[in-house]
Amino acid sequence: DDQSRAHKLYRGVPDEPAVRADLVSMQDPDRTKLALPFDGWYASGLPSRNYFRHGAAFYQAGYPDQALPYLDVVLSRTPDNFKAQLAVGQIHLDAERTEAARPHIEAAVRLNAKSPEAWNNYGGLAMQEQSYVLALERFQKAIALAPDSGYAYANAAQAADRAGQDAEAERLLRRALDIDASDADALSQLGLLLARQERFGEAKQ
Repeated sequence: DDQSRAHKLYRGVPDEPAVRADLVSMQDPDRTKLALPFDGWYASGLPSRNYFRHGAAFYQAGYPDQALPYLDVVLSRTPDNFKAQLAVGQIHLDAERTEAARPHIEAAVRLNAKSPEAWNNYGGLAMQEQSYVLALERFQKAIALAPDSGYAYANAAQAADRAGQDAEAERLLRRALDIDASDADALSQLGLLLARQERFGEAKQ
């Protein structure tokens, strides 16, 4: 279509009437007219594509940027879709596209202020902006909503470390390791923190 989105893929070269019909359907908002070769009505509503599932499939398979066109369609139709806002914000945040991430993360927090994932991403946004005290506050909000979330403790510890709060960073990391003793990132962060304090025996362990 005019936005370079494919609407149909053919297994082989179709005949001319089929091509002509599909060209018409691309310009017609009600493409369902040509979905079947006869007139009729649908017992359970009109068929539609689930663009969120398309986007989620690409994202989960490790292709976040390829997920964005599908998720953008979802948001153009339903801007209050919390999961889509959260996913798009996460994709941009992971790619360090801070300004692109901001409106989606802020929308996710506004749509669901009780989501620890949304507050965690909100903290990540502040980290990229080097607002470490603010990031710590947001990560602590995520912790309050999900007290057993090891990643929230580890992220909060990183913010505390950057803010020069070594004792708080250590406390948060040890709590993260209480939750998951095999968390390699938390172990590494704690080792580096202890080494900077010349507590080399503990750091080595």
